[in-house]
Amino acid sequence: MKKYINNIENILDKLSIEWNRFDNKSVLITGATGMVGRAVADMIYYGCNRFGKKVNIYILTRSLKKAEALFGDKIKNNVLKKESEEKNIVQIKFIQGDVCEKMDYPKIDFIVHAAGYGDPQAFSVMPVEVMKANLTGTERMLELAKANDARIIYISTGEVYGRFNADDGYSEENIGELDFNMLRSCYPESKRAAEVFCRSYSAEYGVDFTIARLCHTYGPTMTERDSRVLSYFIRLAAAGKDIIIKSAGLQKRSICYVTDVASAIIMLLLEGKSGEPYNIASHNSQMRIYEMGEILSEIAGTKLIYENASEQEKSGYSKSDCQILNGEKIKKIGWRAFTDPVSGMRITVDDLRDINKAESIDE
Repeated sequence: MKKYINNIENILDKLSIEWNRFDNKSVLITGATGMVGRAVADMIYYGCNRFGKKVNIYILTRSLKKAEALFGDKIKNNVLKKESEEKNIVQIKFIQGDVCEKMDYPKIDFIVHAAGYGDPQAFSVMPVEVMKANLTGTERMLELAKANDARIIYISTGEVYGRFNADDGYSEENIGELDFNMLRSCYPESKRAAEVFCRSYSAEYGVDFTIARLCHTYGPTMTERDSRVLSYFIRLAAAGKDIIIKSAGLQKRSICYVTDVASAIIMLLLEGKSGEPYNIASHNSQMRIYEMGEILSEIAGTKLIYENASEQEKSGYSKSDCQILNGEKIKKIGWRAFTDPVSGMRITVDDLRDINKAESIDE
């Protein structure tokens, strides 16, 4: 993960984030063993170490073993820069439990609620769990924010927009249709409902929240169960295999490298307007699925092959031909993406290749 970490370090040099807002504060991150939550935890860790801000980062996890594998080295060796002379300036602490359960938490100032099932395979085989994570889990975090007078950012998705024609991309006020007769709608419908939960807690209890609507995110922090098309392509490329595409690949998507997404989430957590949703997307990172496959097959030195999808695979596919997010709103608070798609995919493939090599040596 050397290139991923270097990418974070480079972004920290360019971001205009008020890191002092984290000083002597506590941040709870749900979903921190997933792709996006992990990157947010990493960036807060590196950023607060870099700028000398004391912060407690609480990682909510069902698996202590997995959390220790991902963050254990940071707990043991958490001073990375000479600017941070004091030991243990950033503390990472684990809380074992499920986001859907009622639990006791320490005093929390900021909540990054990133827990959930975002992979299409889960939509078809675990729809109940998908909805519970988005509904019950969000309710638990909103109750915690209410009790602690904490600020919460809810990690949502561009899929809440549903289906409609928007050549210039979906902007935050757009509303499209969702087919609630489809099993796959367990994901976008429960994400929509979770956003309404946030608004309801704000109106009734004064909870301070903002919403990040993510486009298609990718990076080496992706989990093994991530079955989204770009993650699937990347795993094949990292393994030196042909890229298999199971459709014509004409669907157009906004994509964003995970460290850029993490930087946007942190900026919104600190500076986003309360009660407002923000798309996280860059105008320069839009492409069709087959184009993603072409780039990755070139990086891997393999072929792009077309095959038919199984019925189970089809049941998890999005029916939207165009999922382009308009990122003008978040640009106004100073965010921009630093990683272009080709560079981001190359970084991801190289890091995953290194991981694969290390695992094969260990075996």
